[in-house]
Amino acid sequence: MPWADVSSLLAERKEWLRNLVWSLECFIWADRLKRLERVRRAIETLRDDPPELIAGDYAELLPDRLEQRDEDAIAVAFETAPLAYVEDCWPLELTVRPGGETRRLGLLDFHAAWLE
Repeated sequence: MPWADVSSLLAERKEWLRNLVWSLECFIWADRLKRLERVRRAIETLRDDPPELIAGDYAELLPDRLEQRDEDAIAVAFETAPLAYVEDCWPLELTVRPGGETRRLGLLDFHAAWLE
């Protein structure tokens, strides 16, 4: 790839990130200065040490990733509610790591309301 193309991509990424930061800050009420400062510190932390983002089917990928992670690492799984379009309800379960013991906490509907 020619340097001009790489340079253009980097410039676009920086602009996208600036817009993202601006958008995040817009969600904070103007009188919440401590909250704004916390968000800005979090953004700086992410700039200095960005997390590994893994795209894929979390139901398939997550168990192995949790088993392989460093014992001291914090794992965060984020999903945008795809199960709402697949199931009427599903179990809410907690799996303790390490060890793998799974406890069923209840059933949820797609709004995460308790059914049992």
